[in-house]
Amino acid sequence: MNTPTAGEFVPINAALMLFYSFGTIGGPFAASTAMQYFGPSALFVFSAVV
Repeated sequence: MNTPTAGEFVPINAALMLFYSFGTIGGPFAASTAMQYFGPSALFVFSAVV
């Protein structure tokens, strides 16, 4: 198993925060698009799938 060294924690954390921010930006847009096409109940289906 590859364990990160002390100098790798900051870049790993930065990458995780970057990917998290992609989800926070794209998630509401994807949910609202699903609700527009499939109706208000699609929000609960979207939440269950994601």
